[in-house]
Amino acid sequence: MADTKVEQLVSRLVAKTIDGTLKWEETAKKSVFQVAFPEYAIWLSLESNESGEPVVAVTILNGEGAVIERFTDEDIEGNAYTPMLRMYERARRQALGVDHALDTLLTRLK
Repeated sequence: MADTKVEQLVSRLVAKTIDGTLKWEETAKKSVFQVAFPEYAIWLSLESNESGEPVVAVTILNGEGAVIERFTDEDIEGNAYTPMLRMYERARRQALGVDHALDTLLTRLK
């Protein structure tokens, strides 16, 4: 799938996740994080492909919760795994409040 719109979407998601513009949240599914928009939601997950290798998956859902598009880093031309993994890790840390937890622990350990 060499879809220019998908590549643009990933590029913007990565940039806005890294700069902290997007607010990722936990979902009911373990290790799946989401960012919600008025009409759509995007899920981000770390999965295994058929060979057992890790892939980062993006799932787009409509307002009714139906999956309307799904792709992984393998569907994008070039090496999308590294920036998408970085995005996943940043989204996970934000959704789980890792930085807040670390700050609290560091303060208490002074």
